Amino acid sequence: MREQVNETNRLASLLDKHALAILSGSIFITLIMVSQLVPFPEFSTEVSDFAPPNESERQIEAIELEFPPQASRIYVNVKSSEQTGNPLSLPLIQDMYNESLAIQSMAEERGVTILSQINVALAIDTIISERDPSKNLMSMSSWNEVIDAVEEGEDCTSLAGETSITAAAGFAAEALVSSDLKFDGLCDYLDGVNNADPTPSAYSTMWIIEASAQDPKEILMPFSLELREYLSEGGSAGANGLVYSVVSEELVSQDINDGTLSNFTSLLAISLLVIVGILALAFRSAVMVSAPLVALTAALSWTYGLVAIGGSEFTVLDIAVAPVILGLGIDYGIHMQKGYERNLSQGMRPSLAWVESFDGLRLALTLSVVTTVTAFLSNALSPIDPLRAFGTTLAIGVVCAFLATTITVGAIHVVFERSTGKSVRNVNNSTKIARKTSAFMDQGLAKVMAVVAILTLSSALISVGRLETSFELTDFLDEDMESMEARDEIYGNYDVEFVKTAIILIDFNDQETIPDDKTIMQSMLGLHSRLVLDENVIRPQNTENSRPQYEGIYTVLRDKLEITPDWGSDFGIELFDGQVGLSSNHQEGDLTAALTLLTEDLTLGDPLRGHTWADRVSRVVAFDNSTGTISHLMIDVSVTAESSVDTDSIADGFQEHASWLESDGNCGCVTYLTGEIIVIESVLDGLFVSQLESTVLSLIASFFVLMALTRRFSTSAVIILPVALAGIWVVGTMALVGLNWNVLTVMITALTIGLGIDYSIHMWRRFEDELDKGADRVHAMSNAYEITGAALMMSAFTTASGFLVLLLSPVPVIQDFGFVSAASVALSLILALFVLPALLLSEAKARGIK
Repeated sequence: MREQVNETNRLASLLDKHALAILSGSIFITLIMVSQLVPFPEFSTEVSDFAPPNESERQIEAIELEFPPQASRIYVNVKSSEQTGNPLSLPLIQDMYNESLAIQSMAEERGVTILSQINVALAIDTIISERDPSKNLMSMSSWNEVIDAVEEGEDCTSLAGETSITAAAGFAAEALVSSDLKFDGLCDYLDGVNNADPTPSAYSTMWIIEASAQDPKEILMPFSLELREYLSEGGSAGANGLVYSVVSEELVSQDINDGTLSNFTSLLAISLLVIVGILALAFRSAVMVSAPLVALTAALSWTYGLVAIGGSEFTVLDIAVAPVILGLGIDYGIHMQKGYERNLSQGMRPSLAWVESFDGLRLALTLSVVTTVTAFLSNALSPIDPLRAFGTTLAIGVVCAFLATTITVGAIHVVFERSTGKSVRNVNNSTKIARKTSAFMDQGLAKVMAVVAILTLSSALISVGRLETSFELTDFLDEDMESMEARDEIYGNYDVEFVKTAIILIDFNDQETIPDDKTIMQSMLGLHSRLVLDENVIRPQNTENSRPQYEGIYTVLRDKLEITPDWGSDFGIELFDGQVGLSSNHQEGDLTAALTLLTEDLTLGDPLRGHTWADRVSRVVAFDNSTGTISHLMIDVSVTAESSVDTDSIADGFQEHASWLESDGNCGCVTYLTGEIIVIESVLDGLFVSQLESTVLSLIASFFVLMALTRRFSTSAVIILPVALAGIWVVGTMALVGLNWNVLTVMITALTIGLGIDYSIHMWRRFEDELDKGADRVHAMSNAYEITGAALMMSAFTTASGFLVLLLSPVPVIQDFGFVSAASVALSLILALFVLPALLLSEAKARGIK
């Protein structure tokens, strides 16, 4: 005992002696770490960053190298500058045509590869030039001339036909023109009605710019930003007759990078002000408020600075790090300062009062920090890089918060007391409520657990099947931001909104024998029939059989045969009732010969994109250079999903298509899935599964840490049980209020475990300390309520208030995170104060403690 007193006095003397040096060192370290954050690193918001590793990734990348690069799409919504104007009027379409050429030149100057531009102006110009090379869109003076230049005996009834041209026209009408399209005059003109005006009209039209996804983002991002600025200023003609709004994944990412930091910084500042107000009411002392606040601000700088020094990339998940560190740090600080107050009231000098406070909390704080760090580090086992980085950053933050609140805050108090000579000595008096609550908990375990069981079962039942996982980058944007306004206009005005891709890669190289032509064509026909029935695939609704929009060898051959029926006769490839098939004079190898011939065909094959037949073939088939046979096929399917929630059924459907090809389809091949929809689905699955696994691992790891430190199974189980219950209750709360999992709320279990373990350990440790002093179990729990319970309530109220400030954010995902985090704090506190005590008292009774 005397040795412990001597050690305490020695540490107090060291703190007295070196307090100023500790404070100066903390400031110096903070300045160094802040320097690593100036300018503040950008957040990474690439969807692919959140995708778990794919065991077939290497094979997919190798196959994709056999084909031209995939497209990164930039969507431009085009309207007339006049409220009642018509962007489809010929002069405005000609303006769009000129802007398309300007954008092409801009891209070439910036080193950006434009694969295609899809808009009505370029499509019409392509068709006019195909019909008569001496004419183009700019040579037309009216829509009458345009129709006369492109029509070949069609009328409105023929627009419901089943050809590649009518399908392309139908797709353009749905995807490129707003849903209020009117073309009655066009029908009248085609029907020969006198003085009919064929000019179509619509509120807006779409312009899709497809850039190469292989271009470095360091080139593509600046180009996208410059493109948006250029078009928002009216393009080359300045304030002309068209108004443009631009959105793309790159622009959304950039807007998140620009908006997330400023938005979250302002909210964090408000949170700190709220915390200051609450601490001021609780301690009524400037130093008691400023000391933990200064220390925790330093801890945040240390955490983010160390991450920056380590070279880790910041992601949107790092938004959640700051409030977690503040929440845990405030908890540590309040417990330390409460003990400091009590010791000052007993006449101790400041340094000794602080060391004695730490000595009394040492075991509880150590347990709390070790278990919390272990829980967070369990994320390091996640296959998703941002989740691994998130867990590591949280663990670093907990250690920084612990060091700042135990060492730096102590040094601040010693320096302050030395300079002012004032000591704050507020004492909390015991209350009857603590005694009555303790007595009830001692006898009411059955009642408490019955209520807990009902609430836990209800939470589980409510959440089952009601929580979806959502991953939308636009969830991080303010509704008033330019990208969101453009996105909302597109969703509101078009029958087909944002086109995404689901790609089936077919590999014949892994097979011992390459399938014959008949097998390949039968499997492609079977896949085509399945895609016809797949409701998730985009299709023009004005065609007889709603032809699915996809690119593959089947659609290339079909479209070529519809335009030139005799083309396939030399290869025994014909149309039979609209379906591509092999005739009796087909010989093995003719399919490869036909596709090879198309690679040399430079005539127009796709009027929307302006691609030749050679372009189309190169995007769907790759040949073995040594044998000349087909080595790989690509099926590029256009799908649309309004939100990431829709991607689940799409991905499942394509998994079934790919499995069918390998089994019943008898393609004699190996299939792989890729494309935007598949990547998004892998992100959704990866986030949910990874977080579920890390949560379970966190609880298991924390339990074994508690076992190692307490050496009592029953005590460890009692401490960890309320933490697990808090996680279930939080999930039930989310389901009850209609929230879904997103990239931030999916982290809530980590926060719940971190806070819940901390609260539980403090209550348990205080209860054990009071028992060691000779108190009976009811009085021991009463004292724990009085001392630690009061501190926990103050800590939880402060932390929850800080989280609730996030509801002021204009960004939905941050609002959700603020609400769920505050709920997590409240539920963790409730379980620590009203469930854990009943379990501890029961466990003490079982040990024979009176």
